[in-house]
Amino acid sequence: MDPPFQPQSGDSLQPGADWPTPNTPRRGHAIIAWIGIVLACVVAVLMHRIAPDTVSADDEDDPIGVVQARYLVGLGQWFKNDREALDKLYKQAQRPLNVGSIGQRQRFVILAAELAGTEEAGRVLRELDADLADPPLGDPPELTEAQADVQTLLHALYGAEGPGDEHDLAPIRLTDDQRELLVQHLGWFGRLALAPPEAEEQADRKAVLAPAWRVLLLLLVVVVLGVLAGFAGFIGLVVTGVLTIVGKVRSGLVAGAGPHAIYAETFAIWMFVFFGLQVAAGFVVTASGMQAHQLAIAAGAFFVSLGVLLWPVLRGIPWRQVRTDIGWTLGCRPVLEPAFGVAGYAMTLPLLAVGLVLVFVLMMIQTAQAGPVPTFTPAGGPAHPIITDLAQGHWWTAVQVLFMAVVAAPIVEETMFRGVLYRHLRDASARMGIVLSIALSTFINTFVFAVIHPQGWVAMPALMALACGFTLMREWRGTVVPSMIMHAINNAVVMTFFMLLIAD
Repeated sequence: MDPPFQPQSGDSLQPGADWPTPNTPRRGHAIIAWIGIVLACVVAVLMHRIAPDTVSADDEDDPIGVVQARYLVGLGQWFKNDREALDKLYKQAQRPLNVGSIGQRQRFVILAAELAGTEEAGRVLRELDADLADPPLGDPPELTEAQADVQTLLHALYGAEGPGDEHDLAPIRLTDDQRELLVQHLGWFGRLALAPPEAEEQADRKAVLAPAWRVLLLLLVVVVLGVLAGFAGFIGLVVTGVLTIVGKVRSGLVAGAGPHAIYAETFAIWMFVFFGLQVAAGFVVTASGMQAHQLAIAAGAFFVSLGVLLWPVLRGIPWRQVRTDIGWTLGCRPVLEPAFGVAGYAMTLPLLAVGLVLVFVLMMIQTAQAGPVPTFTPAGGPAHPIITDLAQGHWWTAVQVLFMAVVAAPIVEETMFRGVLYRHLRDASARMGIVLSIALSTFINTFVFAVIHPQGWVAMPALMALACGFTLMREWRGTVVPSMIMHAINNAVVMTFFMLLIAD
């Protein structure tokens, strides 16, 4: 196995060498820095809570809900001759999808028609009528003109005149303008409503069902590949753990030699600079009207924030030593470090699986504790806001999203979290012994990483699981290159997969 990582002479100062003394910070500086880090975390949480929605709550087309619906429609086509299976699918769909905003409820009417027939769609529509007139919780909503028009068209399609009236279940033919309006406001669901199973134009029906079939196939492929990769990763994780216990795999990070408080200061400064730059980028986008390029501008702010790496240099640490300390090196086996990143991501998948189980448990707890909510409150689970940008954008938005997720975020976040922050934590806790030091440093590092992300506390176990894999790879290899690759692979897989799921 690889020997412990050691900085090369001529490339950096050797660990344990004499450190510059004029500006070396005292221990109290680290405490002050951590007060700043905690405050920055609080600011981040508050920023995510008060961030304005980019979509009106009443018209929100939840991307995750769209994927769920397409999956159910695809399964429905697979089992279209099995009425019992279709009934089970429909029952599974009601609880997660027949809730939320008015737009979400209207879309479910169309899904009900697809899975359970026109008569059931009419019943669901009458139920929606009753809730609009007298909701179980909250005040009756005031429909927008578009919502009222869509409601009228759904009545025309599914023959539901209104609660308490006689119902003619024979749908009528819509005009071209009405059809266009339905598609404009309900998107893929509108096209699905206009191409029912008995549609005369079966070519239109096949075109509408194509995204549903694609979602079903993609999910099947991802599950199979994920299980295989996760199984291989689990074996790799067990083997690496055993080899670590017997001393064949050793840490590549030399801890305890440097003035760690400098890196606590650097990370604290970065957090405030980073969020300040993001706010400034938002103002620039608003003032210049460059909303189409907002993600590119935000990515630029990501890279500009790395300017804080000059702080240790200003405090008296040579740049060559800073690079070694934060893992900006090629490692002891430069050619193989990318391969270690790929293998490390596979070994992270079992940890991610555990994290996702915990996320599911937390979602159940959150739902139980939340109690009754107003009838037309938008529904949805923890998701990054960039998902909404991706769902509503075009090719340029997709390019920006991929650049942000696959290039900017891995480089900047791994540099600051696994490079700067982890270096401080490991140096500060080195006297505890390597096992306790790694465990404590990894937990704090992953917790801070998860808490500043906008998905919310429910998603923290999954984020911490990923960050745990990135951190342990940094510990093993000494360089942040494999961690960057792991981060990039994860984001590339998630973003590409989601783009394929929502594509029309």
